[in-house]
Amino acid sequence: MSRLEEWNPWWEGKSTLPSDFIPRQIEIPSFNHTLSLTGVKYGGKTTFIHYFIQQHYPEALYIPLSDPYFNPTSLSQYVEYYLKEINPSQPIIILDDVEHPIEPIPDIKMILISSYNHPTSLSLYPLRLSEMLQVKDPQTALKHYLTYGGFPAVYLSQNKLPPLPIIIIPL
Repeated sequence: MSRLEEWNPWWEGKSTLPSDFIPRQIEIPSFNHTLSLTGVKYGGKTTFIHYFIQQHYPEALYIPLSDPYFNPTSLSQYVEYYLKEINPSQPIIILDDVEHPIEPIPDIKMILISSYNHPTSLSLYPLRLSEMLQVKDPQTALKHYLTYGGFPAVYLSQNKLPPLPIIIIPL
C-alpha cells in the first residue's frame, strides 16, 4: 500500500506544506460524522486540509480522488488497510476532489473536499487581506490583493502575472 503512504506522509512525521504556507484564519467545527469542505477551485482547500491533518489528526487517512492512481474499486481496501495497519485512535477519512455523493462509513468521521456545496459544508474562500498581511508588508499585500485577488497559488507564485482586467459596467 505504498500509494497510501505517499498520499499520507504525516504517518511518518513528514510535512507536505510549502515553506511559504499561509496559515488560514478558519477552524473546522466539531462534527459527528461527515463534514464537507467546499470552495472555489485552486482556493487552497487541499493545502488547508493538509495543515489541519498535520496539526490535529496525524493518523487521518487522506485520499485524493483525482489522483490518476486512485482506483475507486479499491476504496474499501484502503480503508481496511488504514484501520488495520495504522490503527488510529480516532479514525477519520478525508476524501479530496469529491464530485459525487459518498456513502458514509459507519463509526468513522469523514471530511469531503469539493468545489460543490453539500449539506453540512464549511466554505473556504480565497485568502483575506488580513491573512496576506501575515506574510507580506501592508503596501505589497494590498497592491497584490487589489491586482490579483486572494487565490493562494497566485499570491505565492514566483512568476510575474499580468494584472486582472477591471470591467466597469455602467448602471
